[in-house]
Amino acid sequence: MPLFWPSHSPMLTEHCHGNGSACFLQEAHEQGINAVRFSFSSDLLATGGTDRIVKLWELRAGSLTHRTTLDGSTEGITCIEFDPMGQKVLAASYDRSALLWRVDDSVPKVALTGHSRKVTAAKFTRVSNQVVTGSLDRTVRLWDLQRTACVQQVEVVSSCSDLVCSENIIISGHFDCKIRVWDS
Repeated sequence: MPLFWPSHSPMLTEHCHGNGSACFLQEAHEQGINAVRFSFSSDLLATGGTDRIVKLWELRAGSLTHRTTLDGSTEGITCIEFDPMGQKVLAASYDRSALLWRVDDSVPKVALTGHSRKVTAAKFTRVSNQVVTGSLDRTVRLWDLQRTACVQQVEVVSSCSDLVCSENIIISGHFDCKIRVWDS
């Protein structure tokens, strides 16, 4: 199976297992690609870049076809996540927000704003209609998507670089070389 990863060029590069040589190159963005994510079913691929857009790609029988472009961010995309059903896409951005789209609509449905610096991570929690974000502003925030509101904010001594969620915990990675474990 091919392996995709971000590139600093405007191309999406597919690398084959083995020698790491490119199987093919796909022009994908006008500027560098910062984030790449498969849907849980692996039939959709999302890419996000410094060009401020998220693109969705369909993967079928070894081909990659552009499906749609998701607009709305005013600065570069830092992170992308699909919901478990593959119906929603969440993207964090340099513009201090995280945006939520349905995969069949190019206009964002929800804008999560309130961070004072770049949002570096955005993930769906295992609880329906909840999202967690981490930022360079040294906060981790839990959001209720139905109310479009931050329901919990934790201030941390170091900026958040990434997040992962399980059934009842959130783990955040930080630039101070530490991970922090939170009850969700």
